[in-house]
Amino acid sequence: MQVTFETGDPAKAKADALVVPVGCEDDVPAWSPLARDLDEALSGELSSLAADARFSGKRATTLLVPTLGRVPSRRIILAGLGQADRIGEATVARMAGAAVRAGRDAGARDIAGALPD
Repeated sequence: MQVTFETGDPAKAKADALVVPVGCEDDVPAWSPLARDLDEALSGELSSLAADARFSGKRATTLLVPTLGRVPSRRIILAGLGQADRIGEATVARMAGAAVRAGRDAGARDIAGALPD
């Protein structure tokens, strides 16, 4: 697997999957501005599907959502970071590993990711 780094707006990334970090506050997702923008682009379906799946943003949890062409990336992978006061390098590494595995298992070859805010 090859890893490259680029700058730019992750919401505009054209990839098989886009990793979106999501924190957790009181067992509910703490949506980043990127996650809120993508949810808006998907007419609220991202947050609705996350609620249906009981995705809370807990550390190293993932939820894969198809975008059906509404954003440039084919899929969004919500990737849990856990509690904001406990996020460190190891947490980000676990989140990224879980997200890449979820993307790979879904057939993604090109995975873009945003760093946590």
